[in-house]
Amino acid sequence: MSMTSLDLIKRITLAAAVAGLAACATPPGGATPEQAAETAQPAAAPVEAAPVPAAVQPALVGNYVGKWIVDGLGQSGKAELKITGVDGNKITGEATWFDTPFGDLTEPIEKSEIKADGSIYVHHANNAEYLLKPQGKRLVGNFKYEVYTGTLDVDKQ
Repeated sequence: MSMTSLDLIKRITLAAAVAGLAACATPPGGATPEQAAETAQPAAAPVEAAPVPAAVQPALVGNYVGKWIVDGLGQSGKAELKITGVDGNKITGEATWFDTPFGDLTEPIEKSEIKADGSIYVHHANNAEYLLKPQGKRLVGNFKYEVYTGTLDVDKQ
């Protein structure tokens, strides 16, 4: 079977297309973790949260004392949340959880956000996080720490 000029052109075109696609592929040795993360992440549109009205800010500052309860285990203990400041839609301060399986834990607030609905998201360096909703002078919500989830209920003193 002899190859015609048309067959030869088809094979050359196919080879060029494969070579072009190969040039778009991952380099030998694979992509670096930074390259993989960069290509895997969609571009995020910047979202700016509305700042908390100035009249609300002083109302959040204070010492809150109450209780944490782990779902399903019945284990509980005292909790303190000290909000020392409000800057825009962020709070500063620290939290102490007493009588945990890990002892008493005091952690500064690492990240926080006051959401548009007034709820407060808090994250600590030890990866404890919670979302609290104001109910008068109380803050009530759910927490997650390691494999534990539960309820946090604190009253402003």
